[in-house]
Amino acid sequence: MAITFAYGEMIIAIFLISFLVIVLHWSWSDRNSPMRNWPVLGMLPGLLANTWYFHEFLAHDVLKKNRGTFEFTGPWFAQMDLIITSDPMNVHYISSKNFSNYPKGPDFRMIMEPLGDGVLNADGDLWKIQRKIIHSVMKHNKFESALEKVAHQKMETGLIPVLDHASELGTVVDLQDVLKRFAFDNICLLVLGIDPNYLSVEFPQTVYANAFNTMEQALLYRHIVPKICWKLQKWLQIGEEKKLSRAWKAFDRFLYQRISSRKANMEKKEEEFDLLTAYMAEEEEEEVKENEQISALRKTDKFLRDTAFNFLGAGNDTISSGLVWFFWLVATHPSVENKILKEIKATIVMHKKEEDGERRFFFNTKQTFSQAVITSRRIKWCGFLIMQWGGWKRYGAMIV
Repeated sequence: MAITFAYGEMIIAIFLISFLVIVLHWSWSDRNSPMRNWPVLGMLPGLLANTWYFHEFLAHDVLKKNRGTFEFTGPWFAQMDLIITSDPMNVHYISSKNFSNYPKGPDFRMIMEPLGDGVLNADGDLWKIQRKIIHSVMKHNKFESALEKVAHQKMETGLIPVLDHASELGTVVDLQDVLKRFAFDNICLLVLGIDPNYLSVEFPQTVYANAFNTMEQALLYRHIVPKICWKLQKWLQIGEEKKLSRAWKAFDRFLYQRISSRKANMEKKEEEFDLLTAYMAEEEEEEVKENEQISALRKTDKFLRDTAFNFLGAGNDTISSGLVWFFWLVATHPSVENKILKEIKATIVMHKKEEDGERRFFFNTKQTFSQAVITSRRIKWCGFLIMQWGGWKRYGAMIV
């Protein structure tokens, strides 16, 4: 009996020692890695611990220290192993040169479920057809003028009043929130032909804007946690999946209302330009060889909803996040700031215009989409938006 008991203890001791050796080996081999690869859990703990500054963590702590490409190891059996890259050659190889070799696949479509059959979620023939139509729409002679008009409109009615208000009161504003609201108003005007007025001095909480933000957060959550976790939450309707379900319904109501409105405008032959209307008109004119299933799909409101949602997703956070990073990098590199100011002053032609007793400068250049408008008292900061930390301020205009 004693021999049996000692034998059992020896087995347990060997198992614990082996497990300790494996853990120590794992820790030692990954001591220089930004995310330690733990047994069973993989790198998920390190990722979850840094979600509060996710983009900066990936860009600076992960990609920069690994020459632009990093292999993420997820938990065992969770199918979360990923390759993350910012190397231009890799990006070109995957997204352009050999795009057909890298389909998004069913797992991606499952995670990005709200995107539906839009171009960001499609593969094969459906993706090719949408890409062809979108390229045609982007080449529309009214697209560039509409983009320029929308940017000017939101600068005049949204961005500048918010900066003026903050300047007069001496208040601190969240640059990322300002740019997120600015981008949302811009993309809604350009895609749907409606101005949500999400960017104003009151910083309003718009139902469908909040719903869109909630959906984005939920999709990021799906990417981070194992599939079984968010699928269980979806089945039980709890946590992030419950928020996603409610936000999805709220935002769909908004989208379907806009689709009905744009269809009515097309019947009246109104000349307003927006991407959704142009896309619908292009579908009617485009003669492409496609199977009956795809042809039937493209004529439904559901497909137009998916298209509009993909346009909004492509032009919202991508722009606002990029602008936040740009202004932060410029603010932390004074030499670059000075070069930008010199280049702007060397290329712009200023035209004064009196508005409400205040002088404004309208800049015109030959470079596409580089018009800007700022007040004369802020001309020395041309090229910059409000950036405040501890009372330090910089004002000016954004080159759109």
